[in-house]
Amino acid sequence: MTPNVQVLKHNGVLDGSSANSWCDEIVNAAQNGPAVFLLDFQEVTFMNSSGIGALVSALKKANKADSQLFICSMSTQVEVIFRITKLDKLFKVFESREAFDQAFSVQSL
Repeated sequence: MTPNVQVLKHNGVLDGSSANSWCDEIVNAAQNGPAVFLLDFQEVTFMNSSGIGALVSALKKANKADSQLFICSMSTQVEVIFRITKLDKLFKVFESREAFDQAFSVQSL
């Protein structure tokens, strides 16, 4: 059975507080069984080091709960941050929500 995809969005700067909020949502949802989380970065304009740390923590907690965490729709500025910090090697990132939907539907077959 394929788990439901839970899309989490954020607007503006992704800092420790807002990223920790995402982390809490992921942990709480994952307690109900394995899930798939898509963090939609379309409206994220910047991410600081606290946001990076919280995202890594969220990924670790999702993996521990046998859940999956994906990211889509990054702005150019956030994409640069991911490349510089090598987060693009740690997270599975999709260009758009449509690209994720297409890849996930093929993966589920």
